[in-house]
Amino acid sequence: MPVPRTIRRTSITVATALAGGVLAAGTANADPSLSNPLNRSASATATSSDGAAHAVARCPSGYHVSSGGYAVSSYGPAVYTNRPADDGAGWEVYASGHTEKPFQLKAYARCTLV
Repeated sequence: MPVPRTIRRTSITVATALAGGVLAAGTANADPSLSNPLNRSASATATSSDGAAHAVARCPSGYHVSSGGYAVSSYGPAVYTNRPADDGAGWEVYASGHTEKPFQLKAYARCTLV
């Protein structure tokens, strides 16, 4: 038996209103510190005889690292450490190329207001 048009419209309107309420509630609880991240970067070039490099991207005072990463200028180096700094105020990366040929290692940190 077909459903009368007035019932279909009412159920669609109610469903839309409920969905809108859920969306509004989800955005109201968002962390405001994540809406304006501050990007910082640092780099280091390996010049030692074993081709090792260490780079730390530091967050400014009052900020905490929320994520990070790295970039290496060539395919040879192996990255051994890619993590938040122990104090939570930066991102650190260690790499070794096991070669005398220098390479550039760059650490990236995404920092948010504490």
